[in-house]
Amino acid sequence: MDGSPSIGERFRMRREEFGASLGLTAEWSGLPRDVIDEIERGARKPTTSQFEMLCRGLAVDPGVFFRGEERAPARTPARFREAVSYYKSDPGDLRILALAAEVGRVVHGLWKQGGEQYPLEAHRSRAGLVQDDSQTWMQGYDLGERARMALSEEERPIQSMKALLEGQGVHVTWASFSTKEIDDASVWEPGAAAVILLNRSSERTRKTGSRRAILAHELCHLLHDRGESEPLARLSWDEGDGNYNEAVEKRARAFAPAFLAPRPWLKKWREGLPAEIDPEDLVASVSQHWGLSFEGAAWHCGNAGMIPRGVDRRIAECSSRPKTGVQEAMFEATEEGTQLGLEGIGAQETPSETMDGLASRLVRSLLERGALSASRAREIVSWR
Repeated sequence: MDGSPSIGERFRMRREEFGASLGLTAEWSGLPRDVIDEIERGARKPTTSQFEMLCRGLAVDPGVFFRGEERAPARTPARFREAVSYYKSDPGDLRILALAAEVGRVVHGLWKQGGEQYPLEAHRSRAGLVQDDSQTWMQGYDLGERARMALSEEERPIQSMKALLEGQGVHVTWASFSTKEIDDASVWEPGAAAVILLNRSSERTRKTGSRRAILAHELCHLLHDRGESEPLARLSWDEGDGNYNEAVEKRARAFAPAFLAPRPWLKKWREGLPAEIDPEDLVASVSQHWGLSFEGAAWHCGNAGMIPRGVDRRIAECSSRPKTGVQEAMFEATEEGTQLGLEGIGAQETPSETMDGLASRLVRSLLERGALSASRAREIVSWR
């Protein structure tokens, strides 16, 4: 005996790292509670099907777990550091982050299998934080505008932030966190693809302009808040939480409008509008043309010097104008879920919500090229 923990003990250890009960793990895996208990105690040897179901429930690749190569989610350096610093960790939320990490490894493998280098890595740089509030804000603006010039040089609005991110290898999808106060999460480990999870229950993610800002906000974290060997796992909260004043969040909030509408381009576009345009009309035009929320456009116009200080606050907070602005048909057009034709068996497979998006399109591309088997495609897209 080498003293190594048994399969059952490893399952128990992983479950406990999430803080999950046997009953919750039964919900996640679809296995009866007593079966899980017997497997953990060594009283039952899991069948192949039970082994896979329990691995999926605990957000770990079955092959990786079988070989003993799994990464303990609660102990992997920094993976959940940012998440647990904000609130009492919810087991389901930690599982979502662990699942996102697994999806990131899958997407990275698929990207490399297609014969391409992972693109986002070339744009990443660790930027030291400036502690002074005003300087932190200006740093975010500077980083946002630099990133925009590097990723999209065309002086026009980004029609889809989701498509732009996916072009850089970022998997963007939806998840259901335990609280609506979480807007989204981003996860990026060395040797994996970056993943952004939009919280389905957040009010902000359902608004197109706010969702675009959220995605740009997370791009800042991905590019500048991860070290050479350090994973990133962040939960970004609604501003009402009280944690948004910390420097890293302030910088990302400044990065977002600067990336979506760089000040030099914004001012050049402004020249085509009437010189005496009403400030509120100007804000509405910026919102509609550049795909910003009405409130975001008001603050951005103030920061860009296009309307006086104080007026930006009044418009953002007190305007009687309907603050809709951005239309789904113009920006971030909704895509239908991907349907995969699994060649050779004439079957259709609709990806799980977790895998829909970039991951499922990579699967389909490799499947059509004969670089991926139908069985492997079905295994990947069924992750949830």
